[in-house]
Amino acid sequence: MPSPERKEAGSTEALLRAIRLARHFKLGPVTVRALKGVSFQVQAGDFVAVVGGSGSGKSTLMNIVGLLDRPTSGEFYIEGKEVSQLNDRSLSRIRNQAIGFVFQSFHLLSRLTAAENVELPLIYQGVPARERRNRALQLLERVGLRDREDHRPLQLSGGQQQRVAIARALVTRPRLLLADEPTGALDPAMTQDILALFTELNNQDGVSIMIITHDMKVAARTKRVIRIQDGNIVNGS
Repeated sequence: MPSPERKEAGSTEALLRAIRLARHFKLGPVTVRALKGVSFQVQAGDFVAVVGGSGSGKSTLMNIVGLLDRPTSGEFYIEGKEVSQLNDRSLSRIRNQAIGFVFQSFHLLSRLTAAENVELPLIYQGVPARERRNRALQLLERVGLRDREDHRPLQLSGGQQQRVAIARALVTRPRLLLADEPTGALDPAMTQDILALFTELNNQDGVSIMIITHDMKVAARTKRVIRIQDGNIVNGS
């Protein structure tokens, strides 16, 4: 009998699908089992939080979802394609096309303007200059910063810098926006602004979003919560 975790004939393919993912690390004579065979799905248009405390395995899971690491065992699919054991070049290509990253510390280049920071991923994709600029300005308008296109990061507030980072993550038109503690460096008011923007992008634009967080108040703003503890998913798979 087929595993119930596998896709049934005729069902809609998930955006992300993990089957019994495990990740083990060797630290001298000790084997650390960061993930212990987790299974979950994320559908297109989903807005999900992965929550857990320090050492729970959520960062390891994020690295596998973001194609920055491979599982020790198990299977990981993006839109039906098993990707966990592809070579580095193939992983890099899929990562650049399919996933937009948002980080806690923004990672904007201080010497570049807001528009230039948003354009940057498109340079690596070989997109022509005029199209790069048009797409960057459209995204800055979408996140409410069209009038800040020529400002450099140090001329922007923390919340504005995170909005630029979100625009940069979206400019390649990825299938998934993967956000790692995206409000961790923001004050409460800015946190609410960024969470409202995520909600708007998901509800109005259909952007699929996965937030990695330890903050249950942040998780409460999403549609679904996957809780991870001691390398296991304990609810919400």
